[in-house]
Amino acid sequence: MLARQSMLFPQGSCVINSTYFGRVFAWFVFVKPVECFAIYNKLGVMKHLALAVFLALPHLAFAGSSPFARAELLSNGATLSLQHHDGSKLVAPKFDDQDFFDKPAIASNSSYVGWLALFPDRGASYSQPLYLVILDRSNRVHRFEGKFGMVFGWCFTEDGRSVVYKYSFPHGTTPIAFDMRRIEDEKLLRRFELDPIAPEDDEDAVLQAKTPRWARCAAKSARRQ
Repeated sequence: MLARQSMLFPQGSCVINSTYFGRVFAWFVFVKPVECFAIYNKLGVMKHLALAVFLALPHLAFAGSSPFARAELLSNGATLSLQHHDGSKLVAPKFDDQDFFDKPAIASNSSYVGWLALFPDRGASYSQPLYLVILDRSNRVHRFEGKFGMVFGWCFTEDGRSVVYKYSFPHGTTPIAFDMRRIEDEKLLRRFELDPIAPEDDEDAVLQAKTPRWARCAAKSARRQ
């Protein structure tokens, strides 16, 4: 992440430019005409440092937000309680007609927490998982869904920056697909699709044989009830 802020002194004689690279903050003073030296000497080094810290505060505040530590289903899945490493707690957000949460997990980098969002009255007597939802440390919600059907299993990638999820229709002979998407911008990174598996074939055996390595964690998640 790169953030840059500048301040012009009267008559445009001096420019103080502050640059933020991830968690490293650097400030630079660019001197233009000779008149700038008088202003620079008057401000002093300590004032420049104070200005640099002031400009960095908004970025440092986000970088220092507490990572996720725990995700717990309550009330038979009607509520999802989240806890940060600093002990603070919050309740996971719900969509308007969502009734349950399922399969919560925290990324390996603790920067994201995710779950399946279940909805009633979707052609079955029980709630169905329409979306994979990811919450980041700034409380921004990322919602993922498949090209068709519903999301039945998911996982974070090893680096914690992307998700993999399996989707299909809930009943009958159905195509099956897996997507890998980067969380930050929700960009599709990989997709694997299977033609409908014949009723006489063992679906689990077919998936174990044909699912690529990067998608196996989502297939495993889908098998768990």
